Amino acid sequence: MSGILIASDAASVEFFPDTMVYVDFNLSPNDSTCQVKFLSSGVIYDQDGATGDSWIFPNGAADGNWYIRANSASPDTPESGTMDTWLQLNSTRTWSVSELGIGSDSRTFTVDLKYGASGATVATGTVTITAWVDV
Repeated sequence: MSGILIASDAASVEFFPDTMVYVDFNLSPNDSTCQVKFLSSGVIYDQDGATGDSWIFPNGAADGNWYIRANSASPDTPESGTMDTWLQLNSTRTWSVSELGIGSDSRTFTVDLKYGASGATVATGTVTITAWVDV
């Protein structure tokens, strides 16, 4: 895992990779929806429940006091998911984009992490989600 390393007392915590890319592909006439889900357990899932990333490592450091913010980057703002607001990571936080018909739609935005409601940002990463439909 790559990412930002932070040391606190005797423990160190590593955060999500600097760049995260998720793609959903379907054949027409099906539509496509790509999601990225940050779980309270420290894991990141895509729309199929597949994981390859963690937003914090070790995952045991995800204690419910972490907050995440997805930042608007017009015109790349996801179609769904709360933007520009700190959300406590005590439940799953999801952002998504859809493609209805042949073609693709991609959105790239940044996410920030902080510990505690009044904490400072300790990590920032870039997320790209792409929904793709082909013949």
